[in-house]
Amino acid sequence: MYTDPKRSSRPTVSGRSQRPSVESMSSSQKEDMRRSASRLVSDRYSRQTTHQEIDARNEASAERSHSDSEERIRGSRPSVRDGSSVRNRQAERKAERKAERKSESKPERKQPKTHSKVHIGILIACACLLIAGCAFAWNRWLRYDDATDIQGEWSVTGDNTTMVIDGSQMHLTSEIAYTYTIDTTAKTISYFFGPTYKGQVTYHFSNDRSSIVLRENSAPAGWLVDWGLQEDPLLNGSADISTGETLLKKISDSTTALPQKLTNNTTVSANAAGKVLDQGSSS
Repeated sequence: MYTDPKRSSRPTVSGRSQRPSVESMSSSQKEDMRRSASRLVSDRYSRQTTHQEIDARNEASAERSHSDSEERIRGSRPSVRDGSSVRNRQAERKAERKAERKSESKPERKQPKTHSKVHIGILIACACLLIAGCAFAWNRWLRYDDATDIQGEWSVTGDNTTMVIDGSQMHLTSEIAYTYTIDTTAKTISYFFGPTYKGQVTYHFSNDRSSIVLRENSAPAGWLVDWGLQEDPLLNGSADISTGETLLKKISDSTTALPQKLTNNTTVSANAAGKVLDQGSSS
C-alpha cells in the first residue's frame, strides 16, 4: 500500500514525538530561537515597506502622466479666438520644429548691408563714362584720317592767297615750300624750312572737314578746344583771327595745283570754282 513519505514522516497523535519544551532547551537554543524570530519579523516588515514604496511610486507616476495628458489635451484643443483646427496647430508646430532644426544645423550668417540703389547708380554712371570715353576716342582719333584730309588746295582767309599741301610739304608759293610732319594723336603739325628754321602749330578741323585752324603755341584756344570738346571759335565765326592763328578753307583736293595770290578775284569765287585760279591771278 502506497504511503506518502511526508505523511509517513509526520508522527501520529499516538506515536509522534513531542517537541522539547522551552524549559528543557538550553540557553543557546533559546538565543537561536529569538534571533530567528527577529529575522522573520524584520523581513516581513521590509517586504511590506518595499511594497508600499512601489505602490506609492506607481500612484505618483500615474498622477503625473494623467496631469501631463490633460495638459497636452488642453494645449492642443483649439481656442475660440484662434479658430484654427488641431491639424493646423500641428502643422505649425512641425514647421517650427523644422525651422529650428535648420537654424541649428546651419551657422547663422550675418546679412551684409546692401545698398542696391547706390550700386545700380554707380554701375550706370560707370557704363555712361565708358560709353562717353569710347565715343570721344573714336571721334577724335579713329573716325577721320587727318593726314589725308589735310592734303589739297586751301585758301588763306584774310590774305587772298592759296596754298597747296601734299603728303610731305606745304607749298606757300611755287618757289617756297615747308616740309612738315603731322602727329594725328597730339593734333600737331611740325614744319621745317632749311637747316635752321622750324616751328609747330596745333590744328583743328571743322565738323565737315572743309576748314582748318592752325594755331601757334603763343595763341592757345583753351583745353576744351584742344581736346575737341568744344568747337574752335574761328570755325564758327565767333572770334576774329589774331596773331599766330591761320584759318584755311578748302578749295579742292588737288595736291598738284600751284599756289596763287589773288589780285582781282575774291576768295568766294575761288571757293566756288574749286579749282586752280588762272584769270586775274599771279603765281
